[in-house]
Amino acid sequence: MAEYQSESIIANKALILLGNTQRISSLDDSGELAKNLQELWVMARVSLIASHTWNFAIKREKLLAEIDENPEFGYAYCFKKPEGMLRWLPWAKGEPYWFAGEEEGEFLVADEATIYVRYLVDVPEVGKWPPLFCESMAYQLAVEYCEAKTGQKGLADRLMGDLDRKLGRPMSAKLADGLASGKRDRGNILVNSRWAIARHYPTGVSGR
Repeated sequence: MAEYQSESIIANKALILLGNTQRISSLDDSGELAKNLQELWVMARVSLIASHTWNFAIKREKLLAEIDENPEFGYAYCFKKPEGMLRWLPWAKGEPYWFAGEEEGEFLVADEATIYVRYLVDVPEVGKWPPLFCESMAYQLAVEYCEAKTGQKGLADRLMGDLDRKLGRPMSAKLADGLASGKRDRGNILVNSRWAIARHYPTGVSGR
Protein backbone atom coordinates (compact mmCIF):
# COMPACT_ATOMS: atom_id res chain seq x y z
CA MET A 1 0.00 0.00 0.00
CA ALA A 2 1.36 3.42 -0.97
CA GLU A 3 2.06 6.08 1.65
CA TYR A 4 -1.08 8.04 0.76
CA GLN A 5 -3.33 4.95 0.99
CA SER A 6 -4.49 4.73 4.58
CA GLU A 7 -7.61 5.81 6.42
CA SER A 8 -5.61 7.70 9.05
CA ILE A 9 -3.57 9.70 6.52
CA ILE A 10 -6.72 10.71 4.64
CA ALA A 11 -8.59 11.54 7.85
CA ASN A 12 -5.69 13.63 9.16
CA LYS A 13 -5.52 15.50 5.84
CA ALA A 14 -9.20 16.31 6.33
CA LEU A 15 -8.43 17.67 9.79
CA ILE A 16 -5.63 19.82 8.35
CA LEU A 17 -8.05 21.23 5.77
CA LEU A 18 -10.40 22.14 8.63
CA GLY A 19 -7.60 23.88 10.52
CA ASN A 20 -7.72 21.32 13.34
CA THR A 21 -4.38 20.74 15.09
CA GLN A 22 -5.39 17.36 16.52
CA ARG A 23 -4.47 14.12 14.75
CA ILE A 24 -5.65 10.52 15.00
CA SER A 25 -3.71 7.28 14.64
CA SER A 26 -6.74 5.30 13.45
CA LEU A 27 -10.45 5.69 12.81
CA ASP A 28 -10.83 3.09 15.57
CA ASP A 29 -9.32 5.40 18.19
CA SER A 30 -11.49 5.87 21.25
CA GLY A 31 -11.52 9.67 21.07
CA GLU A 32 -14.52 11.70 19.89
CA LEU A 33 -12.65 13.06 16.86
CA ALA A 34 -11.96 9.57 15.45
CA LYS A 35 -15.51 8.44 16.19
CA ASN A 36 -16.95 11.44 14.33
CA LEU A 37 -14.73 10.84 11.31
CA GLN A 38 -15.57 7.14 11.32
CA GLU A 39 -19.30 7.94 11.33
CA LEU A 40 -18.88 10.12 8.25
CA TRP A 41 -16.38 7.93 6.39
CA VAL A 42 -18.80 5.73 4.42
CA MET A 43 -21.09 8.66 3.56
CA ALA A 44 -18.15 10.67 2.25
CA ARG A 45 -16.73 7.77 0.22
CA VAL A 46 -20.00 6.79 -1.45
CA SER A 47 -20.94 10.41 -2.21
CA LEU A 48 -17.55 11.05 -3.78
CA ILE A 49 -17.58 7.92 -5.94
CA ALA A 50 -21.11 8.66 -7.16
CA SER A 51 -20.25 12.24 -8.09
CA HIS A 52 -17.48 11.48 -10.60
CA THR A 53 -16.72 8.81 -13.21
CA TRP A 54 -13.79 7.17 -11.42
CA ASN A 55 -12.22 4.48 -13.59
CA PHE A 56 -11.34 2.28 -10.62
CA ALA A 57 -15.03 2.15 -9.60
CA ILE A 58 -16.53 1.31 -13.01
CA LYS A 59 -18.04 -2.09 -13.77
CA ARG A 60 -19.68 -3.53 -16.90
CA GLU A 61 -22.45 -6.08 -17.05
CA LYS A 62 -24.83 -7.74 -19.48
CA LEU A 63 -28.43 -7.63 -18.26
CA LEU A 64 -31.36 -9.82 -19.30
CA ALA A 65 -34.95 -8.61 -18.99
CA GLU A 66 -36.96 -9.56 -15.89
CA ILE A 67 -39.71 -11.95 -17.04
CA ASP A 68 -42.29 -10.89 -14.44
CA GLU A 69 -41.53 -7.17 -14.32
CA ASN A 70 -42.50 -5.77 -17.71
CA PRO A 71 -43.45 -2.07 -17.58
CA GLU A 72 -47.15 -1.21 -17.86
CA PHE A 73 -46.44 1.21 -20.70
CA GLY A 74 -43.73 3.18 -22.51
CA TYR A 75 -41.03 0.49 -22.63
CA ALA A 76 -41.11 -3.21 -23.48
CA TYR A 77 -38.65 -4.57 -20.90
CA CYS A 78 -37.59 -4.10 -17.31
CA PHE A 79 -34.15 -4.95 -15.85
CA LYS A 80 -33.14 -5.33 -12.22
CA LYS A 81 -30.29 -2.91 -11.52
CA PRO A 82 -26.96 -4.64 -10.79
CA GLU A 83 -26.28 -5.22 -7.10
CA GLY A 84 -24.25 -2.40 -5.59
CA MET A 85 -24.80 0.03 -8.46
CA LEU A 86 -24.28 3.58 -7.21
CA ARG A 87 -24.81 5.30 -10.53
CA TRP A 88 -25.62 4.17 -14.04
CA LEU A 89 -23.34 5.56 -16.77
CA PRO A 90 -25.47 5.66 -19.94
CA TRP A 91 -23.68 5.19 -23.25
CA ALA A 92 -23.52 8.19 -25.57
CA LYS A 93 -25.71 7.85 -28.65
CA GLY A 94 -23.65 6.34 -31.46
CA GLU A 95 -21.61 4.08 -29.16
CA PRO A 96 -21.92 0.32 -29.90
CA TYR A 97 -23.90 -0.54 -26.75
CA TRP A 98 -26.15 2.52 -26.68
CA PHE A 99 -29.85 1.96 -25.99
CA ALA A 100 -32.77 4.26 -25.29
CA GLY A 101 -33.77 3.62 -21.69
CA GLU A 102 -34.23 5.11 -18.26
CA GLU A 103 -33.59 4.35 -14.60
CA GLU A 104 -36.72 4.04 -12.49
CA GLY A 105 -36.54 2.93 -8.87
CA GLU A 106 -34.82 -0.45 -8.63
CA PHE A 107 -34.98 -1.02 -12.37
CA LEU A 108 -33.74 0.07 -15.77
CA VAL A 109 -36.35 0.10 -18.53
CA ALA A 110 -35.70 -0.23 -22.27
CA ASP A 111 -37.11 -1.61 -25.52
CA GLU A 112 -34.41 -4.27 -25.93
CA ALA A 113 -34.49 -7.67 -24.23
CA THR A 114 -30.75 -7.59 -23.54
CA ILE A 115 -28.74 -4.51 -22.58
CA TYR A 116 -25.10 -3.84 -21.74
CA VAL A 117 -24.45 -1.33 -18.95
CA ARG A 118 -21.59 0.52 -17.27
CA TYR A 119 -22.01 1.72 -13.71
CA LEU A 120 -20.21 2.90 -10.61
CA VAL A 121 -19.83 0.74 -7.50
CA ASP A 122 -18.55 1.36 -4.01
CA VAL A 123 -14.89 0.44 -3.47
CA PRO A 124 -14.25 0.42 0.28
CA GLU A 125 -10.66 -0.90 0.09
CA VAL A 126 -8.35 2.11 0.45
CA GLY A 127 -5.52 0.14 -1.16
CA LYS A 128 -7.43 0.21 -4.48
CA TRP A 129 -7.79 4.00 -4.55
CA PRO A 130 -5.62 6.11 -6.90
CA PRO A 131 -3.82 9.19 -5.52
CA LEU A 132 -6.39 11.71 -6.76
CA PHE A 133 -9.25 9.85 -5.12
CA CYS A 134 -7.35 9.69 -1.81
CA GLU A 135 -6.81 13.44 -1.88
CA SER A 136 -10.39 14.07 -2.97
CA MET A 137 -11.64 11.81 -0.18
CA ALA A 138 -9.86 14.03 2.34
CA TYR A 139 -11.70 17.06 0.94
CA GLN A 140 -15.05 15.22 0.86
CA LEU A 141 -14.56 14.03 4.45
CA ALA A 142 -13.68 17.56 5.54
CA VAL A 143 -16.84 18.89 3.88
CA GLU A 144 -19.04 16.25 5.53
CA TYR A 145 -17.44 16.88 8.93
CA CYS A 146 -17.64 20.64 8.54
CA GLU A 147 -21.34 20.61 7.68
CA ALA A 148 -22.43 17.90 10.11
CA LYS A 149 -20.30 18.76 13.13
CA THR A 150 -19.18 22.39 12.94
CA GLY A 151 -21.86 24.17 10.94
CA GLN A 152 -19.23 26.32 9.18
CA LYS A 153 -21.07 26.62 5.86
CA GLY A 154 -18.63 29.14 4.38
CA LEU A 155 -15.68 26.82 4.96
CA ALA A 156 -17.62 23.83 3.63
CA ASP A 157 -18.45 25.71 0.42
CA ARG A 158 -14.82 26.75 0.03
CA LEU A 159 -13.62 23.17 0.44
CA MET A 160 -16.21 21.89 -2.01
CA GLY A 161 -15.12 24.54 -4.50
CA ASP A 162 -11.53 23.32 -4.19
CA LEU A 163 -12.69 19.74 -4.75
CA ASP A 164 -14.78 20.71 -7.78
CA ARG A 165 -11.79 22.40 -9.37
CA LYS A 166 -9.54 19.41 -8.73
CA LEU A 167 -12.02 17.12 -10.47
CA GLY A 168 -13.01 19.44 -13.30
CA ARG A 169 -16.27 20.44 -11.61
CA PRO A 170 -17.99 17.03 -11.38
CA MET A 171 -21.75 16.80 -11.25
CA SER A 172 -23.34 16.25 -7.87
CA ALA A 173 -24.81 12.87 -6.97
CA LYS A 174 -28.30 14.37 -7.12
CA LEU A 175 -27.78 15.67 -10.64
CA ALA A 176 -26.17 12.43 -11.73
CA ASP A 177 -29.23 10.53 -10.53
CA GLY A 178 -31.51 12.97 -12.35
CA LEU A 179 -29.62 12.43 -15.62
CA ALA A 180 -29.76 8.62 -15.47
CA SER A 181 -31.24 8.22 -18.92
CA GLY A 182 -30.17 6.54 -22.13
CA LYS A 183 -31.97 9.23 -24.12
CA ARG A 184 -28.72 10.94 -25.00
CA ASP A 185 -29.73 12.52 -28.31
CA ARG A 186 -30.05 16.02 -26.88
CA GLY A 187 -26.37 16.97 -27.15
CA ASN A 188 -24.02 17.77 -24.31
CA ILE A 189 -25.64 17.94 -20.90
CA LEU A 190 -25.03 21.02 -18.79
CA VAL A 191 -24.69 20.39 -15.08
CA ASN A 192 -24.23 22.46 -11.96
CA SER A 193 -21.72 21.99 -9.16
CA ARG A 194 -22.08 23.60 -5.76
CA TRP A 195 -18.99 25.71 -6.50
CA ALA A 196 -20.27 26.72 -9.93
CA ILE A 197 -23.65 27.73 -8.51
CA ALA A 198 -22.00 30.05 -6.00
CA ARG A 199 -19.52 31.46 -8.50
CA HIS A 200 -21.82 31.86 -11.50
CA TYR A 201 -25.14 32.65 -9.82
CA PRO A 202 -27.86 32.81 -11.11
CA THR A 203 -26.93 30.41 -13.93
CA GLY A 204 -24.42 28.18 -12.14
CA VAL A 205 -23.68 26.39 -15.39
CA SER A 206 -20.67 24.23 -16.05
CA GLY A 207 -19.99 21.85 -18.92
CA ARG A 208 -20.49 18.11 -18.73
